[in-house]
Amino acid sequence: MEPDRELVEARQRKEMQTSIKSSIWLSVKGRLSVDEVSGIMFNFAYNSIRAGRR
Repeated sequence: MEPDRELVEARQRKEMQTSIKSSIWLSVKGRLSVDEVSGIMFNFAYNSIRAGRR
């Protein structure tokens, strides 16, 4: 029996979100402040948009 495609896609999205959260929240420097995390998220989005326009 083949798994439901929507269920598989939902599971993949959740795994990707968990992976992204882990890479932001786990830092070699230890726990990050809200300002540091928001700066990382802003720079990630900003640089992604800039890279797409080249």
